[in-house]
Amino acid sequence: MSRRDFATVFRYEARGRLRTSLLLSGALSAYGLVFVALAPDLLVGTDLAALLESLPPLLTALVGFESLDSVAGLLASEFYTFGWTVGLAAYVAYAAAGTVGGDIESGRAATLLSGPTARTDVLAGVAAGLLVPIGLVNAIVPLALYLGAGVIGQPLSLAGLYTLHAVAVVYLLAWLGLGTLVGVTVKRGRLAGRTAIAGAFAAWFGEAALSVTTVSELGALSPARYFDPTAVLVEGIIAPLDIAVLLAIAVLALSVARYRFVRTDL
Repeated sequence: MSRRDFATVFRYEARGRLRTSLLLSGALSAYGLVFVALAPDLLVGTDLAALLESLPPLLTALVGFESLDSVAGLLASEFYTFGWTVGLAAYVAYAAAGTVGGDIESGRAATLLSGPTARTDVLAGVAAGLLVPIGLVNAIVPLALYLGAGVIGQPLSLAGLYTLHAVAVVYLLAWLGLGTLVGVTVKRGRLAGRTAIAGAFAAWFGEAALSVTTVSELGALSPARYFDPTAVLVEGIIAPLDIAVLLAIAVLALSVARYRFVRTDL
């Protein structure tokens, strides 16, 4: 890989994603602060035990309602489930798949490779461009939540928040790799993007649905199995094995994507 060619592609992709990354960070911060602001009213005067016992097991597995007894629990079970486990994962997978597939479909990839640029440089630069939204969102949102919680007198652990977001980065890297692989395989921008979004939602729902059955072991095929916001933020549990699995998914998916891209007909 030529560092110079990779850097050129990366800078172009990173600049193009900067504005969207800042808007996404602001939107997710505002969304999270809504939960923080409503937390005092939601957590007072509610018989949570009776409520949780009345919920279907699948609903509890999908959202993690078992932790709705603190601001951290509320954020972990609802905000991070919909914002990260599903939402941001789907966005990263969609952006990676749509960009790579779109570049192949439109001929942009072939144009970039018409000069002395290696295919690996192009693919790596495009994929690395998504580190901008991944990095900014996971740097800005926890600080916004920490400050907002302090204002209403419901303090959150800043270290706990950033620990969760560090794990979230690894989780999103797995979806970056999977999205890139989808883009290289499908080779059509819109179709690849839709396929990646469907995959992210299916992985989340499928893992939760399987977790309440006798074949829960099959849920291990989903990246969502290895990202548990409640365990990290509420219980302070970090699972090195889960992090290793997510990293392995990212490396394997990117390696296969590179192999296919180098050999694909553009």
